[in-house]
Amino acid sequence: MSLEGRDFASEYSASLRLFTKQEREELLARAFMLGRAGVNGRVDLLDIAAIHQQTVESLLQDAHTPEERVHIIRATRTFLLECLAPFEMALRGFREANERLHELNAELEQKVQQRTKRLATTNTLLRQEIRQRRKSERTLAKQSRRLSMLRAIDKAILEGQPPPQIADTVIKQVRHLLACEHISIAQYDAARQELILLAAYNRRQTQFNPGTRLPAWELLDEETLETDKITRVEDILDLDEPSETQQAFHRTGIRSYICIPIRVGQTLFGSINLGLAAPGPMPEDAVEVILEIARQFAIASENTRLLQVERRRNEELEALRQASMQLSMRQLDLKEVLQTILEHAQRIAEADDSHIFLYDGQKLEFGAARWDNQAQQRPYIEPRDNGLTYTVARSGKPMIIPDANAHEFYRDWQWGGAIMALPLIVAGNVNGVMTLGYRQPHAIDEHIVRFLSLLADQAAIAINNAQLHQQVRDHAMQLEASVVERTEDLRRANERLQFLVEASPVAIYTARPDGSHQRTFTGEAISQHLGYPPDHYLDNPDFWGGIIHPEDSQRVWDSLRALPETREAVLEYRVRHRDGTYRWMLDESQVLVDAHGQPLEVIGYCIDITDRKQYEENLRRALEQERELSRLKSSFVSMISHEFRTPLAVIQSSSDLLLAYEDRMSSENKRARLRQIQEQVRGLAELLDDVLTIYRAEAVGIKLRRTPTDLEALSTAIIREIEATTISHQIHVSIRGDCKEVHVDGEAIGKVIRNLVSNAVKYSPTSPDVYYELECDDERILMRVRDNGIGIPEVDQTRLFEMFHRARNVGDIPGTGLGLAIVKQVVDLHEGEINLETAEGKGTTFTITLPQKPAGS
Repeated sequence: MSLEGRDFASEYSASLRLFTKQEREELLARAFMLGRAGVNGRVDLLDIAAIHQQTVESLLQDAHTPEERVHIIRATRTFLLECLAPFEMALRGFREANERLHELNAELEQKVQQRTKRLATTNTLLRQEIRQRRKSERTLAKQSRRLSMLRAIDKAILEGQPPPQIADTVIKQVRHLLACEHISIAQYDAARQELILLAAYNRRQTQFNPGTRLPAWELLDEETLETDKITRVEDILDLDEPSETQQAFHRTGIRSYICIPIRVGQTLFGSINLGLAAPGPMPEDAVEVILEIARQFAIASENTRLLQVERRRNEELEALRQASMQLSMRQLDLKEVLQTILEHAQRIAEADDSHIFLYDGQKLEFGAARWDNQAQQRPYIEPRDNGLTYTVARSGKPMIIPDANAHEFYRDWQWGGAIMALPLIVAGNVNGVMTLGYRQPHAIDEHIVRFLSLLADQAAIAINNAQLHQQVRDHAMQLEASVVERTEDLRRANERLQFLVEASPVAIYTARPDGSHQRTFTGEAISQHLGYPPDHYLDNPDFWGGIIHPEDSQRVWDSLRALPETREAVLEYRVRHRDGTYRWMLDESQVLVDAHGQPLEVIGYCIDITDRKQYEENLRRALEQERELSRLKSSFVSMISHEFRTPLAVIQSSSDLLLAYEDRMSSENKRARLRQIQEQVRGLAELLDDVLTIYRAEAVGIKLRRTPTDLEALSTAIIREIEATTISHQIHVSIRGDCKEVHVDGEAIGKVIRNLVSNAVKYSPTSPDVYYELECDDERILMRVRDNGIGIPEVDQTRLFEMFHRARNVGDIPGTGLGLAIVKQVVDLHEGEINLETAEGKGTTFTITLPQKPAGS
């Protein structure tokens, strides 16, 4: 076989497959090196033989000619190139991967830069947030101190402390919150136009201490005295003519100050004053704190004033009650009675001196006097015949002189002050005069006069009782002293005593001292009190005990059984009159003893005090009614203020808009605003009309003006007017009969229809239907208004037609509590009836029935 026909490349590849993997890798590595040399043209036979790990002789055995050798070399070179191809591809991949790595490194570097920039921005924001948080923490700490201060002030207020103590608490708290040279709270004396320091703090020793009086105009602006404007002085040295107070401030190191007014309602109570060492304005946050304190202090001052008023009223009532009890139950000694009267009267009136002069119808006689908290044995001044005391005794009317030197009785006197004199009247007769004096001119409160008049009535009865008791006691002692000496004198004395017993308005009695209280004598006056003759008490020992009220019986008998030990008893209890009614009796008794202290007899008297009890009950009710009326009036004023404030706010806002935007508002918008103003003015007019109607009814009464009235047209007009003001309700009208000419007061009936229908709309917020019925015939006129609204609670129905009263379920629905009161008055004046059908949550129906009246009736 010739060499040309042989496939050396295939044979060579086949021979390579016979090598191991490691041998092939080494051979390829060597071939790679030789291939690089062959590419450069430096491949010789030895290299090829080395590749095949053959000797030159073995290789040349198959190659006989140069062409064959060349053919072998070319085949070897082709094989080597095929073997080197993967390495070239790997090299290109490595270069591409290297380039990609450079690109990724560039991208990574860019991302690192961006991330670094974001981190820097985040760090900046974090630093800002930290600064803001620290600022907020400082603000929170300051606010916490402020709230702590306000809590301390609130605690002082709730504890009911007086203004000076609250002021001291305020200053102690403000000292820790604000760095000031001077802090003070002053009370304004309007009469003297001075500021009185209630409490003060001074960093240095100064003249501004509690109790110091300062002229108000030297410290406060004129506007501060009249309004809520704050007085601010940023530098005292900049003032043209500083006042003496401002100069004193400067001498103590104060360059600037502010004065914040404390107002209770519209009245200036005082001011909070702060002085700083440095010139300049006070920080606004500090001003806000002091303003809040001023408001709290104003509330505290008003609460303290109201508490003092209420406490004073309670003290007066308690004093009156105690005085009444002592005068009616415990004391029958005239001197003690008079001193008790003066003691209570002087305490209630806070007077400097007091006198009682007894009056017998002709002449005044000294009874008792008190001043300097001590009983006196002579009067400060004897009454003059044409003076105050005799004038009151003769007229039976009290007199009050707030400034003695301005009155004709005392114009020529050196003594000034004030005085009032009250007559002591019993059974229509003046038996004394009580005077109370003040060292300075004094405006005497009508409330005090009213209380003292009640005390004077009690005092007159007590004086009368004491005088009667004194007379009885004097006569008894005279009788006892005369028993041994003269029998005839005893007889005459017994006759006189019998006359006194029979003539006395009290029923005198005697009884056994053994605890049974069996009567041995009863005066004729008992029949005037209870209707039973005296022998009923003497013949039947159990009769008197049987007519005592069962609820009082046990208490009375317990007291009487203990009489031998207690020696005296004062009782008030009820006894059945002969006509079946129960009467209140005052029963005072004591045990008469012999020289050895052994009981001899029980002597006592009874008097009918039913009228006095009724008077006390009436007084209690009157006081309760006065409190209720005061509460209702306060509530009414609050409601009226609200009812006026809302329409006025609407009128103000609408007028402001018209003035500000008149040139830019459309005609329709202007008309809408004007209609809105008209509606609010109409509502205010109706409210004022209701108030005036109630006032006229209370003052002079309402007079009906009956005229022929088209009630159908009147009802329709009013209902249309109400429908025009609401878009959420529909009023269903039903008219039956001829109502075109009825004789009523059209204006008054119009108020009735308007109040009832508008109430039905107002108190039916979730029910849109309201029903109005009108029916007329020859005998009567019937009007009915029905709704499905909130209804009226049962507890409020009995007081529904009282002035100012409103049901407790009305919530925030506005109203004055006058509408139904006016409706009731109008219906009563027409001699009609008004009926109510209602249940809470189920609606209300008012039915009014008026009798037909002929013209001119």
